[in-house]
Amino acid sequence: MNKQNSTAVGFRKFPIILGAYVLICGFLFWELYSSSVDYLLDNWNGGDYSYAWLIPFVVIYLIWEKRGPLSAEPVESTWWGIAPLVVGIAFFWLGELSGNYWTVHVSAWLLLVAILWLHLGVRKMKVLAFPVSLILTTFPLPSFLNGGISFELQLISSRIAAAMLQIVGIVAHREGNVIDIGVTQLQVVEACSGLRYVFPLLVLGLIVAYFFRVSIWKRAFLVLSTIPLTIFWNSARIALTGVLWLKWGPKYAEGFAHDFSGFVIFLMSLVVLLGEMWVLSKLGIKSPLPPFRKGGEVEPVTNTPLPPFRKGGESETVSNTSTPRRGAESGAGSKKVRHGGFVLPPPKA
Repeated sequence: MNKQNSTAVGFRKFPIILGAYVLICGFLFWELYSSSVDYLLDNWNGGDYSYAWLIPFVVIYLIWEKRGPLSAEPVESTWWGIAPLVVGIAFFWLGELSGNYWTVHVSAWLLLVAILWLHLGVRKMKVLAFPVSLILTTFPLPSFLNGGISFELQLISSRIAAAMLQIVGIVAHREGNVIDIGVTQLQVVEACSGLRYVFPLLVLGLIVAYFFRVSIWKRAFLVLSTIPLTIFWNSARIALTGVLWLKWGPKYAEGFAHDFSGFVIFLMSLVVLLGEMWVLSKLGIKSPLPPFRKGGEVEPVTNTPLPPFRKGGESETVSNTSTPRRGAESGAGSKKVRHGGFVLPPPKA
């Protein structure tokens, strides 16, 4: 028996051993990562990472969708899974010592990859690569990185929103993340930075690009375009808030209208994303050209059948008519051509 498949065969023959193995791994995971799970779920309940509740269901669907190729690949246990196991343990201790939950979460992901790699092998891991990698999008970024990105988005959105207000004829003066429109000031706080739209749209772009069967540069363009797309629509939302405030007062600029505009941002971004897919699918498609011959004229395509070979070393040419004729009957329009030991006979009447 192949040594690489011995573990898989043992698990199939003894399901009690498999169940015990899963329980032990689950218990160890819980003991190591129970505190970080609480932090993870708290962030999922927040605004920026609320989309993460859907990711486990998406991962399950993607694995189910790949059930055919996954079952077709053989189970090949390999020791290459030790590499992510060692790195995962190192990340765990690094995260515990530094108090960085993101590092601890990544270590849990690396341990999961190690277990799958050890028992399933390289071929099955290639099939599971995208669904397993998508789990990384559920981990909240480190606080310093999340805060830095949010602050930059606040400034960019404020700048673009002030420019939009000026384009429609409203006097707007921006200072930092505050836009002065005369009767009031619009402060672009962290919750309005657009970060809570960037993350879900970026994940959506990854999933759409995964199913979009085009060249790699088109997929990369589709994913990366979600970032400026979200910034633009978030800036338009801020500018619209200023317009509503000036026209109908704060009652229509806050509350339901402000919250509903967030849904509109996501919907409009999705529409533009689908439009990009349509345009990218049309790029690089060329219509088939007819064959050319010497002299620049188009060679007409006919369905003239070729006559079979016969002994004698000669063959008859086929004229451009629909029915080929003998060389003697076709006159100057045809001639005999030598062909390796055979002659093309005329077709039967």
